[in-house]
Amino acid sequence: MLWTTTFGLLHRQIRVKRGSLLSLDDVKNNDMIFVGSPAENLTLRDIPSTHDFIFRALDTGPRKGDLAIVNVHRQSGEAEYWVGSPSQPSLVEDYALVALVRD
Repeated sequence: MLWTTTFGLLHRQIRVKRGSLLSLDDVKNNDMIFVGSPAENLTLRDIPSTHDFIFRALDTGPRKGDLAIVNVHRQSGEAEYWVGSPSQPSLVEDYALVALVRD
């Protein structure tokens, strides 16, 4: 598994667990990495995230309804949002949000 190999090279252990199986103790006592978006993992909606980027379905334009990463506090020259390629016939390009959130 790629995750295990990557963390092994850093001399770190990792335990992979489905989000639906997380307990309150897991969240309180461990550092967490969530893979996926709040669209697929509804529990992520309750976890503090960044204030600059959010997952949201587009409400206008040719990709209306598609999930995008929206730049909430866009500066001059920055993109308004990022959306992956349509998944039909196959996904070619996608985007991710990586954030360190301290409690």
